[in-house]
Amino acid sequence: MKGLQGFTLLEILVALALAAILAVVAVPNFTDANKRNRMTTNANEIFTSLQFARTEALRRGGNVSVGPLDGINWVSGIAVFTDGNGNSKYDDGEEIRVWGAFKTGTSLATIGGASVIVFDSRGFAAANDDGSAAPSEEAFKLCDDREGETGRKINLLMSGSVWIGDANDC
Repeated sequence: MKGLQGFTLLEILVALALAAILAVVAVPNFTDANKRNRMTTNANEIFTSLQFARTEALRRGGNVSVGPLDGINWVSGIAVFTDGNGNSKYDDGEEIRVWGAFKTGTSLATIGGASVIVFDSRGFAAANDDGSAAPSEEAFKLCDDREGETGRKINLLMSGSVWIGDANDC
């Protein structure tokens, strides 16, 4: 029996206590990092959809629109489409590319109130199909269930330029 080796009860209890302490410290940090990564991914998807729509408008030599997938709520997903029937809403068969719905707890809204963004054949942007909103005032505000300076603001200029900044009012 002298050749058998193992852990004592005290060693096992110390190891479990250390593991519990690490878990208590690491889990909140992991959760916050996961939310930060999701926010970055969502902001990049919006940025990409706007850039893709602009590129398609230039390539096709005509208008390409970006709008909410359900026609109402941007958080339901984003569709890049050619508005064949001119109703300023995404309809089946008009899509070029679709980005799916955002995760629960995420809010996405346009600051200028645009229901659709339209890029023309020169790559210029207009908010709403009738150009009623000035694109220089258009931006998307993306927030999650955290408070404070955790959101992102995706800005859109009339020239079609897009950039991402921080939204401090989520």
